Amino acid sequence: MDKHPVSQAVEVEEVALSPFFGTAQDMMVKYCRCDQCGAYLHFTHITDFVRNLTQETARCLECGQKSRRVVHRLQ
Repeated sequence: MDKHPVSQAVEVEEVALSPFFGTAQDMMVKYCRCDQCGAYLHFTHITDFVRNLTQETARCLECGQKSRRVVHRLQ
């Protein structure tokens, strides 16, 4: 029975740079700000070194919206 949060079945969104266009500043605003209210997102990371995965969760502290949950593969 594996109880590590990264290994649990979660809805994962793939984030590629293709939805972002414009300058580097525009890209940072789209990635770090809430889509609903525009406040800064709070990022948390949980790393599973056995499977070489890191789960990144972005959440807005102002409106409570969970923006995205992404699993990154470590090299």
